[in-house]
Amino acid sequence: MTHEGGEVMILLQKNKAERIKQKEGIVLCDPRTSGLFNASQFEIVGSRELWWEVLGKYKQIHTDPDYLTQSLRDQLEKYGVELLMSPSPITRKRMIKTPKEIQKLRQSQAINRSVFEAIQPYLQKGVTEAAIARRIQILQLELGASGPSFPPIVAFWEHSAIPHHSPTQRELQEGDIVLIDMGVIYEGYCSDMTRCFFV
Repeated sequence: MTHEGGEVMILLQKNKAERIKQKEGIVLCDPRTSGLFNASQFEIVGSRELWWEVLGKYKQIHTDPDYLTQSLRDQLEKYGVELLMSPSPITRKRMIKTPKEIQKLRQSQAINRSVFEAIQPYLQKGVTEAAIARRIQILQLELGASGPSFPPIVAFWEHSAIPHHSPTQRELQEGDIVLIDMGVIYEGYCSDMTRCFFV
């Protein structure tokens, strides 16, 4: 399933009695987490064209606040929907990993570690932060990731003190500290690692 940032799906509890018990039993969630819910208990409404048929029947919905943008909130409120900011059932489900999920997390970090090892020969005098960041993303794909879990942070010397620094054309000099913060996505599971190098 493709996913665009900020997009959400509706999970609708199939059992009417349970919907009433759960204050209508509707949850807004990121498509990547919809698989955490039992398909026999929930109906997944992914098409926005069908959303309004669902929202027209229910006046209250639970939401995952991590995926509720202000623009989406505005749209929902136009339909007279009350948003219930209760603890996210998605967050609770994601806290417990199955053995299969743990293996995917380990593989994601293994790929990430391999990229760190592979990038070190490229840390030569004169190379830019931006060039290293591009090379990291190429290596991530070559080593089996589906992409980065976030844009790689590459910071030389004085830039290494800037949190979430964006790579620039600053060139690597002898004696510099190199900070690299990066992660990959492997089958939907993310890794993250930060390391420093001394040139």
